[in-house]
Amino acid sequence: MRSPLNPDPQRVLKFGIIGIGERCWQHINRINNNGDSCEILAICDIREDRLEHGLEVCRGAPATYKDYRDLLKHRDLNVILVMTPHD
Repeated sequence: MRSPLNPDPQRVLKFGIIGIGERCWQHINRINNNGDSCEILAICDIREDRLEHGLEVCRGAPATYKDYRDLLKHRDLNVILVMTPHD
């Protein structure tokens, strides 16, 4: 089945998200609502409370990281979202 985020039904988008703050919730909801064509495999934030909340709202059980460089080493990711503050 085609999804708005992933038009290729043969490929699963495997997300890593850096920055689990206020900006990422809409993105996480959209990924979660795209069925089996998208999944969040890893999340990263320097704050433990945000990682814990990310685990609660992400579908499945993504790996957690406090250092983005460790997330980038995750072998199965094919999409990285950077949701860090810009100001």
